[in-house]
Amino acid sequence: MSGSGSSSNISEISNFQDNTIFSNKIIIESNDNQKYRKDNGKYHISCWMVMLVVCIYSLSSSMFFPITKSLIYQKVCIQQGYTELECRDKKDLSSNYVIQTETNNIFMVVGMVFSVIAIFSSICIGKLSDDVSRKYALMVPFVGLIFSDLILISMANKMEERNQHLFAVSEIIFSLFGGYMTIFAAAFSYISQATCHNLKRRSQFISYLEGAIGLGSTFGYFVGSFFGAYEYSDAYLVILLMHFLCMVLLILAKDMTPEPDDFNKTSVLNETLVERIQDRFTGWKGIFWNEDGKYNFSLFYTTLAFFLSFLALMGSNRILFFFLKNKFYWDAKEFSKFKMPMQSVATFFAIFIYPLLKRTDVKDSTLALIGLIARGFGRLLIAVAWDDTVIYFLVLLEAFNKFGPSGMRAMMAQTVYTTELGRVFSLISVVEAVGNLFSVILFHSLYNYTISFMPELSFIIMAIICIPAIFFLILAEGAIQKLVQRRHERQKLMEPKLIVKVEKDTQID
Repeated sequence: MSGSGSSSNISEISNFQDNTIFSNKIIIESNDNQKYRKDNGKYHISCWMVMLVVCIYSLSSSMFFPITKSLIYQKVCIQQGYTELECRDKKDLSSNYVIQTETNNIFMVVGMVFSVIAIFSSICIGKLSDDVSRKYALMVPFVGLIFSDLILISMANKMEERNQHLFAVSEIIFSLFGGYMTIFAAAFSYISQATCHNLKRRSQFISYLEGAIGLGSTFGYFVGSFFGAYEYSDAYLVILLMHFLCMVLLILAKDMTPEPDDFNKTSVLNETLVERIQDRFTGWKGIFWNEDGKYNFSLFYTTLAFFLSFLALMGSNRILFFFLKNKFYWDAKEFSKFKMPMQSVATFFAIFIYPLLKRTDVKDSTLALIGLIARGFGRLLIAVAWDDTVIYFLVLLEAFNKFGPSGMRAMMAQTVYTTELGRVFSLISVVEAVGNLFSVILFHSLYNYTISFMPELSFIIMAIICIPAIFFLILAEGAIQKLVQRRHERQKLMEPKLIVKVEKDTQID
């Protein structure tokens, strides 16, 4: 409500002597609104600090993955009897079957353990965020990261020792402290509450936060492209300093206590930890049924499409480094050079092109379909690439990387009422967790099995997975149209009809 509107309402009400209490109430509410605006303003700088923290974390994460995969590969190679110099320089060792499979097995086991632990720890820290402090909940994962970094530095300093288990220990520690899921969730929670009384600013800051993630990833791969000039321990030391900087920024940021929700007793803020875990995994079941008792096929089809698309995405993320190392003898330096333009173009399209197409009334299903088709052809391109220069054409297809998930999330939101959106996002988090776990088991195992005769098979299967996803997406669009039409007709029937009885006026003598 604008200030001028509030003043005119107050002046009109004050004309009535018997409404002075109501007038005072409106004045108090107006003052409360001004107080809320001041409260929002005091978090303005802290919001930018949180965005900077997320950007730095994304930068360190993009450095971490190729460097760590390269490190574990080098250690396994040395333990096969080769020297450190041979493992670095001999190209044929990049496609060694024994080294490839053992390294993949390590990442498969660690990925499985991390995924399971992080699901539950993120729920616990989420309750800390909702009950105690948004800021402290965001700091918890960075405490785990600092301990993990110290362990990785110790592992990297002793290249010839069989200490790959330290990598597993570092990942378990990070997962116990919430993992990457908690960092992003806590950051979005902080930004959302800080801007809760200014929805326009909230939308802007959330888009800025998403941009910070993409920007950080781009710079991370840029830094990683110079990795050949550094030792592994030096790289982990740089990452450790980044995480210390994140902690300093969070300490300087203003704390934020979640607002109590005494009125809504069913709110997630009032749930116990056990209730929250149960709600995370089963609370969304009711949204698969419409208010008329019919099954919500529109949500079902969209969920299946989202799961298959996410499975193809995560499968590629899991094994792409090892595949390119096996086929084109790439290492962390070459991989980072490849990922840097791909990430930057995808971020640009997500921040600018996607919203631009939305403003021109392009449907969510159309944008999601573009993303799915591009993802399928992208996996196929990886499989058939005969030269490492051909792989760079993937940059054009990966530009639409965010279109699929963004469009399908919007479609899923259309299948439910506004009051059920929280359950939809809970469903999405479960689908992502299950998809992440499936991708670890399926594609690491499949790649190990086929590496000796057809390593491209995993990417062919990812491309094939996108076909039923496209089919389900088309079915979902038709079902959504019918659902929206049916709900619109029901709403019209439920509108109160005013029956006016007109009586003839009697002539007054």
